[in-house]
Amino acid sequence: MLDPLDFRYHQLPESEMLRVFSEHKMEEKVSRCRAVPLPSGQSLMHRVFCCTIQTIEYFEPETDEYVATLVHQTYIGGKTPIRIIEKFQVGLDVYLQLLPPVPK
Repeated sequence: MLDPLDFRYHQLPESEMLRVFSEHKMEEKVSRCRAVPLPSGQSLMHRVFCCTIQTIEYFEPETDEYVATLVHQTYIGGKTPIRIIEKFQVGLDVYLQLLPPVPK
């Protein structure tokens, strides 16, 4: 079993994350994976008046190895849905989206 210290972690801004995700053909890989929705800590008020947020982890169907975590955000009122690539793994490389700083 691999030790967490064996992995190489990369924090990338959104634009770079999209480029690396595409470069590794992760879209195709995710489409073949088993999707596991994670429980949402989202309040009813937020779901009713703003949007629904669903976080999904994807696993290789044959090996059950972790592939990616994507967040799907759907707004009330027909605004275009958003997909956020939160994290994905290629071999020992784990890519994490670098979150923008919180405004003061």
